[in-house]
Amino acid sequence: MIFFLIIFINFFVSCGDSSSDGGVDSWKVNGGDKVVIKEVEYEGDTYEVIDLTTSATEVKGKIIWMAENLNVKTEEGSWCYNNDEKNCEKYGRLYDWAAAMNLPREYNFMSGEGLVSDMHQGICPEGYHVANHWEYRYLPDMANSIITAAGMVLKSATDWKEYDGEGNVKKSKDDYGYNFLPGGYYSSSKSEFLGESTAVYHWTTYEADVDYFLACAVGFVYDTDSLKERCPLKTDGMYLRCVKNHSVENPNKHYQPPTFM
Repeated sequence: MIFFLIIFINFFVSCGDSSSDGGVDSWKVNGGDKVVIKEVEYEGDTYEVIDLTTSATEVKGKIIWMAENLNVKTEEGSWCYNNDEKNCEKYGRLYDWAAAMNLPREYNFMSGEGLVSDMHQGICPEGYHVANHWEYRYLPDMANSIITAAGMVLKSATDWKEYDGEGNVKKSKDDYGYNFLPGGYYSSSKSEFLGESTAVYHWTTYEADVDYFLACAVGFVYDTDSLKERCPLKTDGMYLRCVKNHSVENPNKHYQPPTFM
């Protein structure tokens, strides 16, 4: 009887969807894609990071992302949404571009050329860098999706305004755990916090060539699943995702980010 009980328990455990597997948690998506959640300590907080193995990462290379936005208070140039600390705990912290890049504030109005590289650490932990433009464009590929449908697998499963063009529920499953929450942004020209439940944008290292008081951000809005790209004022407040340093090459070196608001 004990022998059969042991076999039953072993079978039950081996058929489970989740395990530790070298991290704090792991699971499989679409039968073969493997997600392993690990942790990194930084500035008194613990951040989850995603070690994802898919057919795309096996061929093109693996990039390890933080699963949440950075929440590190800077001396200037950062905010909690609506100036409410609870929103920093939920969404992470909003930063102007210079603060995110760990540069003096005057670089919100001048070029950071020569100071900001493709894998620029900014205020990210040692061994990590500010997620850059091409890494955001590569992320849907890693999750076996495409740019125009990326929200289906990358947006958080909660907090987004429900919309599908006909007033029906439209939600992401967030199968891979990237958890892009709709934390809104800060408009410096209006001195307002906007977009909670409808939008999220993250700074990249790219500056707009035509005007160096603009920099490029990537994110999502509630009424489409396409990855959105825009270049707002550097003095605006956007979120920040960090990526572990890697040797994966940019798959589209000729792509240029947009240079408009």
